[in-house]
Amino acid sequence: MREVDLNSDTVQLLGELRKYQKWKLRLCGLLADERVSGEVFRKIYGEYAEEIKRFNDVRDEKVFALRGEFEEKNSQLMEYMRQHEELRVRTEVGQIPETELLIRTLELSDKIGSLTLETSRLEARLSKLENVMGDMYPKETYELEKRARRSIESLEDLVARGEIDDELGGVVREDLESTLHLFDSIHSEKRDEDRELRDELETLEVRYKVGEITPSEYESLKQRALAKLEELWT
Repeated sequence: MREVDLNSDTVQLLGELRKYQKWKLRLCGLLADERVSGEVFRKIYGEYAEEIKRFNDVRDEKVFALRGEFEEKNSQLMEYMRQHEELRVRTEVGQIPETELLIRTLELSDKIGSLTLETSRLEARLSKLENVMGDMYPKETYELEKRARRSIESLEDLVARGEIDDELGGVVREDLESTLHLFDSIHSEKRDEDRELRDELETLEVRYKVGEITPSEYESLKQRALAKLEELWT
């Protein structure tokens, strides 16, 4: 995978955002496990939310500027590609000679190549800025996702018992659901692979029980599938 050339300020910004997002999810996990009082949770959660908003505001400004630059460069690229197509068509119908096409194509090819590289770099930077959790290890994001799901499941009971009020519960639920949507986009492909490997393990067990494969074959194939499963989330 190609390294994305982000400046040090942006790298630090994304690092701070990831840090506070992780702390906030771990805090929600503590609430779900009843290892923090509602009062202390509200105080710390509010602090984390303020910091995340502050960093996100800066990130949004960077995204807006980068997207504007990308759209401008991409528009220029599309125009040069249109011009190249127009030249090709005019040559094919005999309006302009092939020598002129070759000369002008050389000029356009340089511009198209340069802009293609620039738009590709800008797109990669945008992707980095928009996917804050993208640089984390899959195992870590998977654990955070499970923590977020467990926290959502506990909210209704926590509100009913008065550990947190209904207003805070609604804010936390909305926040966690937004976070889960982000994790879904990160884990979609890996989740499909995970499901296939678990189906493979179940199928192997059935084949072994009906006598289709020997115990040694079953154990070998099972260990291979389990190793792939472990590697998937590492």
